[in-house]
Amino acid sequence: MATCRRDCFNCPFPDCINDRLVSEDFKEANARDRDIRRERQPPEVRRRRENERRKRREKRRRLRGDDTPARELKARAKNNAEYSPEKRHEMYMRDREAVLAAQKAYREENREAILKYKREYRMKHPDYLQNYHNENEKRLRKKQIQIKLFRKSLLLSQRQFAKKVGVSPHTIHNWETGRTPANWAKIKAAFPDFERRKL
Repeated sequence: MATCRRDCFNCPFPDCINDRLVSEDFKEANARDRDIRRERQPPEVRRRRENERRKRREKRRRLRGDDTPARELKARAKNNAEYSPEKRHEMYMRDREAVLAAQKAYREENREAILKYKREYRMKHPDYLQNYHNENEKRLRKKQIQIKLFRKSLLLSQRQFAKKVGVSPHTIHNWETGRTPANWAKIKAAFPDFERRKL
């Protein structure tokens, strides 16, 4: 009597001789069907469905209250070690010239589009500069107090310092109090030893 090999895809018999399938057979058939359907899918559909399945798994894990898997923690630690802030800074400094050249070329090539975007953004958000300065006033004041200390070390008034830099005394006052961001390029152009002498 013929015996079933439980290999339906390579079965030598024209008709099935075993009407009863066990759960393993169903699982194997479903897995093969899933693989066939996946191979026939376009790459973008395959990626989208894989992302959906991954999100569903993460959601179920959060609902169960599971902690982050050890494998994921290990991968994160490895990535953090490979791409630590020091490593990223080292990579940037190594390719700094190329990065700056690429940024400059992009800005020159898309100058009109960038200006148009800036104009549109300012029209939509008229108070964005003021909001930025309000949020960062303390940080700016702490950094730009160096201007005041440097000016006093030279025994110059705000008016005299402004004349050398090429701005108004009111601008110098705003820089020192952190009301507006300082133009460091102008200061360094007027006083090349600013970085060396600042306190």
